[in-house]
Amino acid sequence: MINSKNLPILRLVCMAVFVSLCFLHYFSLRPLWIDERLVFESFTERDYPELFSRLKNGQTFPRVYLAAIKAFAAPWNNHLLAVRFFSLVSMLSAYLLWIKLYSQKKEQGLGLLLMILAMTCTFRFSYYASELKPYSLDVFVVALYTWFLIDQRRFETQRPTTGLYVMAAVLPLLMLFSYGSLFVVWMAALNFLLMIKNNKALIGPLVVNIISVAICFMAVYRLDLIYSMNEPTMHEYFQESFIHFTSLSAFFSPLGEGIRRLGTWWYGNGKFFIRAATPFIFFFLYGLGRYGFKQLNNSRFRLHEIGAIGCALIVELFVMGCTGKYPFIAERITLFLAPFVIYFTVQGIEDLRRFKVAHRFAVAYFVIYLLASLVHSFQYYWGFYTGIPA
Repeated sequence: MINSKNLPILRLVCMAVFVSLCFLHYFSLRPLWIDERLVFESFTERDYPELFSRLKNGQTFPRVYLAAIKAFAAPWNNHLLAVRFFSLVSMLSAYLLWIKLYSQKKEQGLGLLLMILAMTCTFRFSYYASELKPYSLDVFVVALYTWFLIDQRRFETQRPTTGLYVMAAVLPLLMLFSYGSLFVVWMAALNFLLMIKNNKALIGPLVVNIISVAICFMAVYRLDLIYSMNEPTMHEYFQESFIHFTSLSAFFSPLGEGIRRLGTWWYGNGKFFIRAATPFIFFFLYGLGRYGFKQLNNSRFRLHEIGAIGCALIVELFVMGCTGKYPFIAERITLFLAPFVIYFTVQGIEDLRRFKVAHRFAVAYFVIYLLASLVHSFQYYWGFYTGIPA
């Protein structure tokens, strides 16, 4: 039985498990795989000015973030623990922030525990907590923006504070460190714009935010995107991941595959776990409709709820996939969407409550699946110590 008394204990247990899992992977000193190696060579073999150009073998990586890693890792002789340190801190911070965001739900019972359990057991979170890639920082940055967007709601009837002006000016700077921030950076301005009708004092923060976004975008474009967006190697690699309008197959095939991966790819490692997660697609799509699109419509496009924000992000990914600007079948480069997928999936499962048997079965399957994935993750990471792969 989940109640207000034992929920904090279960939450602490989940936190301890996730931290242990991340540390187990981090201290295993897993060798750099090919993409990590290319990124590693891109910053160890170059001076700082040379980072702001085409990276080795067409790798894409936020240049300012890469410069920060270079500066931090150099005194440690570019040790693996040093070059992956920011990834670890980013993912642990993102995990804690998402637990806080989930905990703002009015109904703090089984649904909340399932979300926390999913965040804890999902393989991709603990895996990318120890990889020389920007994905974990993307998860944290989008979580931080989500917190700010939700908090914006209270200013509909309050005068803007100094802190609001500071956040409106500073948050766009995250574009220099995370490509994921480009998906959410416009949302704060939209909220301000829609809230001005009820509070004219928000014109000030809106102007500050727009100016900051414009300056930061010009900077990130000149320092980074001018190379990353025009990288032929990446365009060729993701060619089949875009949605095309040349035929019905060219449209529906990547659309269906993208939805399938959005609903299944995060939780476990390997084809078995991805296939076993197939039932979650139904709950994800149902939750996206009922707690995403409906929430977005009811709020009149104000982005103050997890569901509305997640829905806007998924629609944005679809539009970007259709226009060839960002792959729709993206997996790891859209890791920041995984917490929203978990939210929609659990909400879909919880809506089965009116059908007790079906609800219990769905919850049991979800929990057993997550615990199996957790055990397999521990085995996988332990294999780096023993030399015996899971």
